[in-house]
Amino acid sequence: MMAILTMIIRKMIKNKWLEVSLLLGLMLSVALTSSIPIYTNAILHRMLVKDLQNLQLKEDIFPGRFDVSSSIRSSMPPEDRESYLSSVDKYMEVQIPEQLSLPIISYAKHRETLNYSFIPLEEFNFLNELADDEEKTNPLSSKKINIVGSSELNDHIKLVDGRLPSNQVENDVYEVMITEGSLSALNITLNKEIVILDGSNKLITVNPVGIFEPKDYSDVYFNKSLSNTSLYLDFDLFEEKFTSENILPVRNSYWNVSFDYQSIRLTSVDKLIDAFTGLKGYLTPYTNNDKNIKGNEVEFPIISILENYDMKQQKLKTMVSFLYIPVLIMIAFYIFLVSNLIIERQKTEISVLRSRGANRLQILGGYLIEGLILGSIAYFSGIYLAKLFTLILGSSNGFLQFVQRTSLTVEITGGAYVYAAFAVVGTIIMMLVPAFIHTRQNIVSLKRSMSRSKKTSFLHKFYLDIVFMCVGLYGLYTFKNQMKDFINSGVFTNEFSIDPLLFIVPNLFIIGMGLFLLRIYPWMIQFIYWFGKKRWSPASYSTLLQVGRSSTQYQLLMVFIILTLSTGMFSASAARTINSNMIDKISYTNGADIVMEVEFGNDNPDQYLPGASEDALDNTHTNYIEPSIEVFKNLPGIEHITRVFKENNVNFTNSKVNTKVQLMGIDTADFGRVAWFKEGLMDHHFYDYLNLIATNPQAILISKSIADTHEIKVGDIVNMGWIGTNNVEFIVYGIIDYWPSWNPNSVPKPSITASETPQLVVGHLDFIQSRLALRPYEFWAKLKPDFSNTAQLYDSIEEKRIWLNDLTNSNAQIIKVKNDPFQLAINGVMTLGFIISILISLCGFLLYWILTLKGRTLQLGMLRAMGLRFSELVKMLILEQTLTTGAAMIMGIITGVVTSRLFVTLFQITFNPLEQVPPFQVVIDPSDQRQIYIIVSMIILIGIMILGYMLSRIKIHQALKLGED
Repeated sequence: MMAILTMIIRKMIKNKWLEVSLLLGLMLSVALTSSIPIYTNAILHRMLVKDLQNLQLKEDIFPGRFDVSSSIRSSMPPEDRESYLSSVDKYMEVQIPEQLSLPIISYAKHRETLNYSFIPLEEFNFLNELADDEEKTNPLSSKKINIVGSSELNDHIKLVDGRLPSNQVENDVYEVMITEGSLSALNITLNKEIVILDGSNKLITVNPVGIFEPKDYSDVYFNKSLSNTSLYLDFDLFEEKFTSENILPVRNSYWNVSFDYQSIRLTSVDKLIDAFTGLKGYLTPYTNNDKNIKGNEVEFPIISILENYDMKQQKLKTMVSFLYIPVLIMIAFYIFLVSNLIIERQKTEISVLRSRGANRLQILGGYLIEGLILGSIAYFSGIYLAKLFTLILGSSNGFLQFVQRTSLTVEITGGAYVYAAFAVVGTIIMMLVPAFIHTRQNIVSLKRSMSRSKKTSFLHKFYLDIVFMCVGLYGLYTFKNQMKDFINSGVFTNEFSIDPLLFIVPNLFIIGMGLFLLRIYPWMIQFIYWFGKKRWSPASYSTLLQVGRSSTQYQLLMVFIILTLSTGMFSASAARTINSNMIDKISYTNGADIVMEVEFGNDNPDQYLPGASEDALDNTHTNYIEPSIEVFKNLPGIEHITRVFKENNVNFTNSKVNTKVQLMGIDTADFGRVAWFKEGLMDHHFYDYLNLIATNPQAILISKSIADTHEIKVGDIVNMGWIGTNNVEFIVYGIIDYWPSWNPNSVPKPSITASETPQLVVGHLDFIQSRLALRPYEFWAKLKPDFSNTAQLYDSIEEKRIWLNDLTNSNAQIIKVKNDPFQLAINGVMTLGFIISILISLCGFLLYWILTLKGRTLQLGMLRAMGLRFSELVKMLILEQTLTTGAAMIMGIITGVVTSRLFVTLFQITFNPLEQVPPFQVVIDPSDQRQIYIIVSMIILIGIMILGYMLSRIKIHQALKLGED
């Protein structure tokens, strides 16, 4: 065994550069595959933490807590009560932290007694002295108090006055603490003893000796807020006298375990859910079987969020896996190419071994050991390379676009090792395929096959190129029909999601079309050869013969370049289209960078009172106080601002029509400076319509739905108004298809009639206010191009005491969309896939041509010896590159353009077309294409320069000596 291993290692050293190149392919394969679970966990972890942070910020709920509250009947035997509380104490203190496996911030127990009446001790003694006086009155306070024991309370509070209570009972008096609010709420005084009573019976005497407040009001310890009607006793004393001795029975008990939710990982989600389920299961028997337990409640604020993440994780893993398939196919091609080059150099050795009696399994065993050696190295190094890939994925903001974003928290999980193992097994099998093919031949059959012309490739022999193209076109046909069905039924989801097949089907078409172009490639070379047959120079003639007779040997390399270019172009178009349509939708729906719904002052104060009548809520006769626009103009970052009035259910009438419309009132000049509108949506520029109505205050624009449905034309006079106003005449000046923030689409349902489709009228705000009524309106703002500190804007709004009902920030929504894990996956995987494709294409290109050049050293040396100048050899090399690499680039561009035009339109199915306004549009940005062309051209140029350098190093005498040998 040692001898075989030594022989394999020597053979690997002999082909060290090929082996290193093969190892690179294996490492990339392992890294890509293992990055699927790593990236999925990292991005969902960031999303989960953000969701939990938003929960805390928006709802003021600390997400990392388990709360249990238990209500106990006073009839419960003391020994049973103590046993029950002790059991739950142990579970919460020991079991829960073990199950969570997260840093525990605090653990607290709170016990409460029943509520009791109380009276100052002096008054109680005085009443006892007057026990026989029939005229005495009942002095008991109508207010009730209870006694509370909280574990570790002293570590979380500071004294405002007085001192901490003693942990001992002295002279039958219990020392307690109170909050500052208790002084007025209970009308008690510090260091004045009070008596706790049950009816007229004295139970215990307590003495408030200290007033306290929390050290930090945001401390998670105070999830159960402090009470102004509670007296806080030392917890150990409470447990001794009340829980154990039952001097006062415990009525309620609360437990709180707070953990660091920032430390949650995706691997913790199942543990958290199991801990919650287990805790409920633990408490259920007590509630069901013990009538003395009134009820147990378990509160875990984030349980609904966590339960959704398992589904998100599976969906994201599926999508990333499908997105990686094109790149993995490229790597498989690369591994096959390099393995084939290694086997080509060793095929004589293989055939000799076969002729001497070695069977195919024995020969394959040697290559299997070689694969295991390389696979082991790739396994451990590729997993750590996957961490780098994950960071690249997390920083992508578009195709080949990166931003400074908070780095992902990257962890290598057990799933990554499993994925890596599958990748190693798959790549080793791919390595063994060329060896398996060549082990069929002995020395005789090898020499015979070498004398024959090259056969048609396997892919072309079985017409797999035609099959792949047909599958891709069938997928295109299926998706388009599915799209039509969705539009007709109106069944869409509001969540962003992409069918992974939208990436698989186009890539099948790319492979099929690329192979089809390679099928006709030899005919193109023959045509070029025939076209200039009598005019070619010797160098050109030799090159054309070489390429024409050996076209199949270039095919793998050409497939590389075709796939790299075409998938890069398709990825760029797909990513740009998805990003642009999402951004356009947000910008159009909101209408401007910032939209503020301001609280208007008015003279109808009754409308804000609880239980206000309908008359009070009726705002038709309310006089509103209009805020000054100058205040908004002076806000930081504001470049322009405008007023926008919107009113629904406005009467729209004339001799032809009586219907309800949405009315929008604007200031035409300011509106044009602020509103976002995509060019090309209407027949004329957006500004032309504003200029059209600017000259006449009665001029309006109507939507095409009004014009078509009610046969309203330009120049018609219409009346508009709403309840509480008189109708006013307006003149139609223009008809519009779209308008900022207005969606012209309607859901197709049988119950919806034509008159119920969205209908819009745009008019002058000042005219509407003067002739109809002043009603609350919105402020739309355009931000300065270099302004990004929206927190400064928000702070300024608060400082100026501008009361807002709502604020919409388009830029914030765009950032949120770009941070969506599925969106990040698309941008990141496409970018990473293209970078890796470029890398392995360069390696494959250089390997192929270096080895080819070495194999043709004798031929090139003989040409030099025959008198061919070095410059002519360089021309031969350039022509050969043009006919192979250059042709592959042209094929790649053709394939990429055709695929983008056909298949990028399918991504419309991922958007709800009824809400996607502006309509979905395929975006092919020339700058993206230029980036791809420049990168690929630079790689090929570098390769040609290296080959030219190697060509210049060939010596005639070395080539001739090689021929003699």
